[in-house]
Amino acid sequence: MHRPFNPPCFPLVLAAALAACSVPDAPAASPPAVAAVPVRIAPVAREVLARPVHASGRVGYAAETRLSFKVGGVVARILVDDGARVRRGQVLARLDPREIDAQLSSAESARVKAERDLDRARTLRREDAVPGEVLENATTAAEVARANADAARFNRRFSEIRAPGDGVVLARLVETGEVVGPGTPILMVGAGDDEGRPEGPTGGESLAADGSAEPGRNRAIGRVGAARVVRIGVADRDVVRLAVGDAATLRLDALPGQTLKGAVDEIAPAATSTTGAFEVTVRIDGGVAASLASGVVARVAVTPRAAEPVTTVPLSALVDADGARGRVFAVAADRKRVSPRSVDIAFLAGERVAIAGGLDGVAHVVSEGAAYLDEHSAIAVTP
Repeated sequence: MHRPFNPPCFPLVLAAALAACSVPDAPAASPPAVAAVPVRIAPVAREVLARPVHASGRVGYAAETRLSFKVGGVVARILVDDGARVRRGQVLARLDPREIDAQLSSAESARVKAERDLDRARTLRREDAVPGEVLENATTAAEVARANADAARFNRRFSEIRAPGDGVVLARLVETGEVVGPGTPILMVGAGDDEGRPEGPTGGESLAADGSAEPGRNRAIGRVGAARVVRIGVADRDVVRLAVGDAATLRLDALPGQTLKGAVDEIAPAATSTTGAFEVTVRIDGGVAASLASGVVARVAVTPRAAEPVTTVPLSALVDADGARGRVFAVAADRKRVSPRSVDIAFLAGERVAIAGGLDGVAHVVSEGAAYLDEHSAIAVTP
Protein backbone atom coordinates (compact mmCIF):
# COMPACT_ATOMS: atom_id res chain seq x y z
CA MET A 1 0.00 0.00 0.00
CA HIS A 2 1.33 3.32 -0.98
CA ARG A 3 2.03 5.76 1.94
CA PRO A 4 2.22 9.49 1.46
CA PHE A 5 5.78 10.99 1.85
CA ASN A 6 6.22 12.98 5.06
CA PRO A 7 9.65 14.79 5.24
CA PRO A 8 11.46 14.26 8.49
CA CYS A 9 11.54 17.21 10.92
CA PHE A 10 15.37 17.59 10.97
CA PRO A 11 15.35 21.26 11.79
CA LEU A 12 13.21 20.68 14.82
CA VAL A 13 15.35 17.82 15.99
CA LEU A 14 18.59 19.84 15.53
CA ALA A 15 17.17 22.78 17.38
CA ALA A 16 16.08 20.56 20.26
CA ALA A 17 19.52 19.00 20.43
CA LEU A 18 21.30 22.35 20.50
CA ALA A 19 18.96 23.61 23.15
CA ALA A 20 19.70 20.56 25.28
CA CYS A 21 23.47 21.06 24.97
CA SER A 22 23.63 24.87 25.45
CA VAL A 23 25.40 26.39 28.54
CA PRO A 24 24.09 29.55 30.22
CA ASP A 25 26.20 32.72 29.59
CA ALA A 26 28.80 33.52 32.33
CA PRO A 27 28.53 36.93 34.03
CA ALA A 28 30.91 39.65 32.63
CA ALA A 29 34.29 39.84 34.45
CA SER A 30 34.86 43.10 36.39
CA PRO A 31 38.25 44.89 35.93
CA PRO A 32 40.86 43.95 38.53
CA ALA A 33 41.04 46.34 41.49
CA VAL A 34 44.02 48.79 41.45
CA ALA A 35 46.04 48.72 44.64
CA ALA A 36 46.26 52.14 46.23
CA VAL A 37 49.80 53.50 46.61
CA PRO A 38 50.45 55.00 50.05
CA VAL A 39 51.68 58.58 49.69
CA ARG A 40 52.05 61.80 51.61
CA ILE A 41 50.75 65.05 50.20
CA ALA A 42 51.65 68.72 50.71
CA PRO A 43 49.79 71.93 49.93
CA VAL A 44 50.84 74.17 47.06
CA ALA A 45 52.09 77.30 48.83
CA ARG A 46 52.28 80.93 47.83
CA GLU A 47 55.40 82.54 49.30
CA VAL A 48 57.49 85.65 48.95
CA LEU A 49 61.03 84.55 48.16
CA ALA A 50 64.18 86.00 46.63
CA ARG A 51 65.47 84.31 43.49
CA PRO A 52 69.13 83.39 44.20
CA VAL A 53 71.95 84.20 41.79
CA HIS A 54 74.25 81.24 41.10
CA ALA A 55 77.81 81.52 39.81
CA SER A 56 81.26 80.00 40.24
CA GLY A 57 84.59 81.63 40.88
CA ARG A 58 88.00 81.15 42.44
CA VAL A 59 89.01 81.92 46.00
CA GLY A 60 91.53 84.73 46.32
CA TYR A 61 92.87 87.26 48.77
CA ALA A 62 90.78 90.34 49.42
CA ALA A 63 93.73 92.48 48.34
CA GLU A 64 95.90 91.17 45.52
CA THR A 65 98.50 93.67 44.35
CA ARG A 66 100.76 93.51 41.31
CA LEU A 67 104.06 95.04 42.38
CA SER A 68 106.44 96.66 39.91
CA PHE A 69 109.41 98.99 39.58
CA LYS A 70 108.76 102.61 38.72
CA VAL A 71 111.70 102.70 36.33
CA GLY A 72 112.98 100.18 33.81
CA GLY A 73 116.21 98.27 33.99
CA VAL A 74 117.82 94.89 34.51
CA VAL A 75 116.40 92.78 37.35
CA ALA A 76 119.35 92.18 39.69
CA ARG A 77 117.66 89.99 42.31
CA ILE A 78 114.27 88.54 43.20
CA LEU A 79 114.47 87.57 46.84
CA VAL A 80 111.24 85.56 47.24
CA ASP A 81 109.55 82.59 45.58
CA ASP A 82 105.90 81.65 45.06
CA GLY A 83 104.16 80.96 48.35
CA ALA A 84 106.69 82.84 50.47
CA ARG A 85 105.28 84.74 53.44
CA VAL A 86 106.49 88.33 53.64
CA ARG A 87 106.39 91.14 56.16
CA ARG A 88 105.56 94.77 55.59
CA GLY A 89 108.58 96.70 54.32
CA GLN A 90 110.57 93.57 53.41
CA VAL A 91 112.65 93.95 50.24
CA LEU A 92 111.33 91.57 47.60
CA ALA A 93 113.26 92.50 44.42
CA ARG A 94 115.94 94.90 43.20
CA LEU A 95 117.05 96.39 39.89
CA ASP A 96 120.70 96.68 38.90
CA PRO A 97 121.43 100.12 40.47
CA ARG A 98 124.38 101.21 38.30
CA GLU A 99 122.38 103.05 35.63
CA ILE A 100 120.05 104.61 38.20
CA ASP A 101 122.96 105.68 40.41
CA ALA A 102 124.64 107.30 37.40
CA GLN A 103 121.45 109.25 36.64
CA LEU A 104 121.20 110.32 40.27
CA SER A 105 124.85 111.43 40.32
CA SER A 106 124.36 113.44 37.13
CA ALA A 107 121.24 115.10 38.52
CA GLU A 108 122.98 115.98 41.79
CA SER A 109 125.94 117.48 39.94
CA ALA A 110 123.59 119.56 37.81
CA ARG A 111 121.82 120.76 40.95
CA VAL A 112 125.09 121.77 42.61
CA LYS A 113 126.17 123.72 39.52
CA ALA A 114 122.77 125.44 39.28
CA GLU A 115 122.92 126.44 42.95
CA ARG A 116 126.43 127.83 42.41
CA ASP A 117 125.32 129.79 39.35
CA LEU A 118 122.38 131.19 41.31
CA ASP A 119 124.65 132.39 44.14
CA ARG A 120 126.93 134.12 41.59
CA ALA A 121 123.96 135.74 39.86
CA ARG A 122 122.65 137.09 43.17
CA THR A 123 126.06 138.60 43.99
CA LEU A 124 126.37 140.23 40.56
CA ARG A 125 122.83 141.52 40.75
CA ARG A 126 123.47 143.14 44.13
CA GLU A 127 126.45 144.90 42.56
CA ASP A 128 124.22 145.88 39.63
CA ALA A 129 126.68 144.13 37.31
CA VAL A 130 124.03 142.09 35.48
CA PRO A 131 120.43 142.81 34.54
CA GLY A 132 117.59 141.26 36.56
CA GLU A 133 116.85 138.79 33.77
CA VAL A 134 120.12 136.96 34.50
CA LEU A 135 119.08 136.41 38.12
CA GLU A 136 115.65 135.24 37.05
CA ASN A 137 117.11 132.71 34.60
CA ALA A 138 119.55 131.41 37.22
CA THR A 139 116.70 131.02 39.73
CA THR A 140 114.64 129.03 37.23
CA ALA A 141 117.61 126.84 36.32
CA ALA A 142 118.26 126.06 39.98
CA GLU A 143 114.61 125.13 40.55
CA VAL A 144 114.66 122.77 37.55
CA ALA A 145 117.90 121.18 38.72
CA ARG A 146 116.51 120.61 42.21
CA ALA A 147 113.35 119.00 40.78
CA ASN A 148 115.45 116.71 38.54
CA ALA A 149 117.55 115.67 41.51
CA ASP A 150 114.42 114.92 43.57
CA ALA A 151 113.04 112.80 40.72
CA ALA A 152 116.32 110.89 40.44
CA ARG A 153 116.31 110.19 44.19
CA PHE A 154 112.67 109.05 43.97
CA ASN A 155 113.51 106.68 41.12
CA ARG A 156 116.47 105.34 43.07
CA ARG A 157 114.23 104.68 46.03
CA PHE A 158 111.83 102.66 43.88
CA SER A 159 114.51 100.65 42.14
CA GLU A 160 113.60 98.03 44.74
CA ILE A 161 110.23 96.52 45.62
CA ARG A 162 109.11 96.30 49.23
CA ALA A 163 106.12 94.40 50.59
CA PRO A 164 103.17 96.77 51.09
CA GLY A 165 101.92 94.66 53.98
CA ASP A 166 102.15 91.27 55.63
CA GLY A 167 101.08 88.63 53.15
CA VAL A 168 102.07 85.89 50.78
CA VAL A 169 103.64 85.86 47.31
CA LEU A 170 101.01 84.56 44.91
CA ALA A 171 103.06 84.70 41.72
CA ARG A 172 106.62 85.49 40.62
CA LEU A 173 106.22 86.94 37.14
CA VAL A 174 109.83 87.56 36.02
CA GLU A 175 113.25 86.13 36.72
CA THR A 176 116.65 87.55 37.59
CA GLY A 177 118.48 89.04 34.59
CA GLU A 178 115.38 90.04 32.64
CA VAL A 179 115.09 93.58 31.29
CA VAL A 180 111.80 95.15 32.37
CA GLY A 181 110.12 98.42 31.61
CA PRO A 182 108.52 100.87 34.04
CA GLY A 183 105.39 99.42 35.57
CA THR A 184 106.01 95.85 34.39
CA PRO A 185 104.43 93.51 36.99
CA ILE A 186 107.16 91.65 38.86
CA LEU A 187 105.34 89.98 41.75
CA MET A 188 101.74 89.44 42.83
CA VAL A 189 101.24 89.63 46.57
CA GLY A 190 98.10 88.81 48.54
CA ALA A 191 97.25 90.37 51.87
CA GLY A 192 97.88 88.18 54.87
CA ASP A 193 97.29 88.38 58.60
CA ASP A 194 98.16 92.00 59.27
CA GLU A 195 96.12 92.94 62.33
CA GLY A 196 97.36 95.61 64.65
CA ARG A 197 99.52 97.38 62.06
CA PRO A 198 98.95 101.14 61.89
CA GLU A 199 97.34 102.36 58.71
CA GLY A 200 99.28 104.33 56.15
CA PRO A 201 102.78 103.98 54.70
CA THR A 202 105.69 103.65 57.08
CA GLY A 203 108.54 103.44 54.62
CA GLY A 204 107.32 100.22 53.03
CA GLU A 205 105.30 101.67 50.17
CA SER A 206 105.34 99.80 46.90
CA LEU A 207 104.08 100.41 43.42
CA ALA A 208 101.11 99.24 41.45
CA ALA A 209 101.46 98.04 37.86
CA ASP A 210 101.22 101.61 36.62
CA GLY A 211 104.26 102.60 38.68
CA SER A 212 102.42 104.84 41.14
CA ALA A 213 102.81 104.67 44.90
CA GLU A 214 99.73 103.28 46.62
CA PRO A 215 99.48 104.38 50.26
CA GLY A 216 95.68 103.99 50.13
CA ARG A 217 95.97 100.40 48.97
CA ASN A 218 98.48 99.74 51.73
CA ARG A 219 95.86 100.80 54.26
CA ALA A 220 93.30 98.50 52.64
CA ILE A 221 95.64 95.56 53.02
CA GLY A 222 96.05 96.38 56.68
CA ARG A 223 92.27 96.41 57.23
CA VAL A 224 91.33 93.20 55.48
CA GLY A 225 93.82 91.04 57.33
CA ALA A 226 93.60 87.44 56.15
CA ALA A 227 90.26 87.87 54.40
CA ARG A 228 89.44 85.65 51.43
CA VAL A 229 86.98 86.45 48.69
CA VAL A 230 85.47 84.83 45.62
CA ARG A 231 85.15 86.92 42.46
CA ILE A 232 82.27 85.81 40.23
CA GLY A 233 80.88 87.01 36.91
CA VAL A 234 77.18 87.94 36.94
CA ALA A 235 74.95 88.72 33.96
CA ASP A 236 73.28 92.13 33.69
CA ARG A 237 69.79 90.70 34.31
CA ASP A 238 70.99 89.37 37.67
CA VAL A 239 73.40 92.07 38.82
CA VAL A 240 70.58 94.64 38.96
CA ARG A 241 69.00 92.54 41.74
CA LEU A 242 72.13 92.49 43.90
CA ALA A 243 73.38 94.94 46.50
CA VAL A 244 76.42 95.15 48.75
CA GLY A 245 75.71 93.14 51.88
CA ASP A 246 73.47 90.51 50.27
CA ALA A 247 73.96 87.13 51.96
CA ALA A 248 75.72 84.31 50.12
CA THR A 249 76.43 80.63 50.62
CA LEU A 250 79.51 78.92 49.20
CA ARG A 251 80.36 75.29 48.53
CA LEU A 252 83.83 74.05 47.67
CA ASP A 253 84.93 70.68 46.33
CA ALA A 254 87.96 71.08 48.59
CA LEU A 255 85.61 71.05 51.62
CA PRO A 256 83.00 68.39 50.79
CA GLY A 257 79.85 68.53 52.88
CA GLN A 258 80.57 72.02 54.23
CA THR A 259 78.65 75.19 53.45
CA LEU A 260 80.41 78.50 54.06
CA LYS A 261 78.68 81.82 54.65
CA GLY A 262 79.56 85.13 53.07
CA ALA A 263 78.22 88.41 51.74
CA VAL A 264 78.57 90.62 48.69
CA ASP A 265 81.47 92.98 49.32
CA GLU A 266 81.77 94.82 46.01
CA ILE A 267 79.92 95.09 42.69
CA ALA A 268 81.77 96.35 39.61
CA PRO A 269 80.18 99.50 38.14
CA ALA A 270 80.78 98.30 34.57
CA ALA A 271 80.86 95.01 32.70
CA THR A 272 84.15 93.49 31.59
CA SER A 273 85.00 93.98 27.93
CA THR A 274 85.82 90.30 27.36
CA THR A 275 82.76 88.52 28.78
CA GLY A 276 80.20 91.27 29.23
CA ALA A 277 79.61 90.10 32.81
CA PHE A 278 79.83 92.21 35.96
CA GLU A 279 82.44 91.18 38.52
CA VAL A 280 80.95 90.68 41.98
CA THR A 281 83.24 90.15 44.96
CA VAL A 282 81.86 87.89 47.70
CA ARG A 283 83.62 87.95 51.06
CA ILE A 284 83.94 84.60 52.88
CA ASP A 285 83.07 84.76 56.58
CA GLY A 286 84.37 82.51 59.32
CA GLY A 287 87.75 81.38 60.56
CA VAL A 288 88.08 78.67 57.90
CA ALA A 289 88.45 81.37 55.24
CA ALA A 290 92.04 82.14 56.28
CA SER A 291 93.07 78.56 55.55
CA LEU A 292 91.74 78.49 51.98
CA ALA A 293 94.36 78.41 49.24
CA SER A 294 94.17 80.99 46.48
CA GLY A 295 92.69 79.51 43.30
CA VAL A 296 90.29 77.00 44.87
CA VAL A 297 87.00 76.85 42.93
CA ALA A 298 83.83 77.79 44.80
CA ARG A 299 80.15 77.59 43.82
CA VAL A 300 78.33 80.66 45.08
CA ALA A 301 74.63 81.34 45.63
CA VAL A 302 73.77 84.94 46.45
CA THR A 303 70.34 85.71 47.90
CA PRO A 304 69.16 89.22 46.97
CA ARG A 305 67.17 91.22 49.49
CA ALA A 306 64.51 91.99 46.89
CA ALA A 307 61.85 89.22 46.98
CA GLU A 308 58.91 88.29 44.76
CA PRO A 309 55.71 86.25 45.22
CA VAL A 310 56.09 82.70 43.87
CA THR A 311 54.31 79.34 43.98
CA THR A 312 56.30 76.65 45.76
CA VAL A 313 56.10 72.91 46.38
CA PRO A 314 58.43 70.58 48.27
CA LEU A 315 61.52 69.60 46.34
CA SER A 316 60.63 65.95 46.94
CA ALA A 317 57.41 66.42 44.91
CA LEU A 318 59.38 67.03 41.73
CA VAL A 319 60.02 64.07 39.41
CA ASP A 320 61.57 63.79 35.96
CA ALA A 321 63.22 67.20 36.36
CA ASP A 322 65.31 68.34 33.43
CA GLY A 323 66.68 71.87 33.66
CA ALA A 324 63.76 74.28 33.70
CA ARG A 325 61.09 71.58 33.29
CA GLY A 326 59.75 68.92 35.61
CA ARG A 327 56.66 66.99 36.65
CA VAL A 328 54.54 66.72 39.79
CA PHE A 329 51.46 64.67 40.65
CA ALA A 330 48.43 66.80 41.47
CA VAL A 331 46.01 65.29 43.99
CA ALA A 332 42.33 65.07 43.01
CA ALA A 333 39.64 66.59 45.23
CA ASP A 334 38.66 63.14 46.57
CA ARG A 335 42.31 62.47 47.49
CA LYS A 336 42.10 59.05 45.84
CA ARG A 337 43.46 59.80 42.38
CA VAL A 338 46.33 61.80 40.93
CA SER A 339 47.11 63.42 37.62
CA PRO A 340 50.58 64.28 36.33
CA ARG A 341 51.30 67.96 35.68
CA SER A 342 54.23 69.35 33.72
CA VAL A 343 55.64 72.44 35.47
CA ASP A 344 58.14 75.19 34.74
CA ILE A 345 60.87 75.41 37.39
CA ALA A 346 61.81 78.94 38.41
CA PHE A 347 64.49 78.30 41.05
CA LEU A 348 65.34 76.24 44.11
CA ALA A 349 64.90 77.68 47.59
CA GLY A 350 66.36 75.25 50.10
CA GLU A 351 64.00 72.24 50.40
CA ARG A 352 61.35 73.87 48.22
CA VAL A 353 61.17 74.64 44.53
CA ALA A 354 59.57 77.73 43.03
CA ILE A 355 57.23 76.92 40.13
CA ALA A 356 56.77 79.44 37.34
CA GLY A 357 53.74 77.74 35.76
CA GLY A 358 51.71 74.56 35.45
CA LEU A 359 49.91 74.39 38.80
CA ASP A 360 46.81 76.48 38.14
CA GLY A 361 43.90 75.13 40.17
CA VAL A 362 46.03 72.61 42.08
CA ALA A 363 45.74 72.66 45.87
CA HIS A 364 47.88 69.65 46.84
CA VAL A 365 50.66 67.60 45.31
CA VAL A 366 52.21 64.27 46.24
CA SER A 367 55.30 65.03 48.35
CA GLU A 368 56.38 61.46 49.17
CA GLY A 369 55.87 58.43 46.97
CA ALA A 370 55.61 60.29 43.65
CA ALA A 371 58.27 58.08 42.09
CA TYR A 372 55.90 55.09 42.28
CA LEU A 373 52.94 56.75 40.55
CA ASP A 374 51.62 57.05 37.02
CA GLU A 375 48.49 58.57 35.51
CA HIS A 376 46.38 55.48 36.41
CA SER A 377 47.50 55.22 40.03
CA ALA A 378 45.16 55.26 42.98
CA ILE A 379 46.54 56.67 46.21
CA ALA A 380 46.02 56.28 49.91
CA VAL A 381 46.99 59.42 51.78
CA THR A 382 48.97 58.70 54.95
CA PRO A 383 49.63 61.19 57.71
